[in-house]
Amino acid sequence: MGGPDAAGGGARSRPPTREDLKRICRRFRELGVRYVLVGGLAVNFHGRPRMTHDIDFLVDPSPENIRKLRQALLELPDKAAEDLRPEDLEKYGVVRVVDEVVVDLIARIGDVRVDNAGTVVFDLEGVPVVVADIDTLIETKRGLREQDKGDLLFLLYKKSKMPR
Repeated sequence: MGGPDAAGGGARSRPPTREDLKRICRRFRELGVRYVLVGGLAVNFHGRPRMTHDIDFLVDPSPENIRKLRQALLELPDKAAEDLRPEDLEKYGVVRVVDEVVVDLIARIGDVRVDNAGTVVFDLEGVPVVVADIDTLIETKRGLREQDKGDLLFLLYKKSKMPR
């Protein structure tokens, strides 16, 4: 059975590492998963180091893409993605896969979806990672959470320093 928490195992979860992100994004690329990295790790790529406890992906919620995504996430050691169902993301909007690391799968953030998100591809030690661009991150960070406020200030400042 799927659901907003596609799997348990949170007691063993740890913060994600670069190696975790490389492993997942390499597999996404191999399988043709449509995704955009958002959240704290995306902000890290744009120059603001901060701790994060999960990996946030904006993903195409189509059943075909979710099947590919599930296959990719089965690379994680606890196999928590086994509980992920093709219809879960369309039904719930956000699904959390709690494995050795926590992966949040998000269908949309406000009006931002994978098909209209601005992106930039970063090279992470030979692995291309599709990351939300600054404008898209600004849109996704207009929330009330404390870490979003700090991220938003950083992104707005960085955007103000970019050539027009």
